[in-house]
Amino acid sequence: MKYGTLIELENTDIRRRHPADAEYYRRREQNQPHNPSPRRQTKTIRYLNYFIFYSILAALVVGICMGLIDLFVNFRVGGLLFSIIAMAVIISGVRIINREKREDGRRK
Repeated sequence: MKYGTLIELENTDIRRRHPADAEYYRRREQNQPHNPSPRRQTKTIRYLNYFIFYSILAALVVGICMGLIDLFVNFRVGGLLFSIIAMAVIISGVRIINREKREDGRRK
């Protein structure tokens, strides 16, 4: 119970919290005062998230190119379809998350 009562915890939807939430680092800093820079850690986590996201997108673009080559050479569409569907799922997921963040920001 060092982070508050159950009533306080019920008001926050833990599923919607970003792992790089500043509140997490504030509490961590209170418990471990030797942590000098929680904002730097937050930025680092966000940069890492961007790097992973763009790396996955780059791999899917390569997959689409390879799928196109396979389509023209061997007349197979499996790799191309998989890459296009995976890219659509990832991009739509990111758009849904960003839309929810904007809506949550307007509610506060």
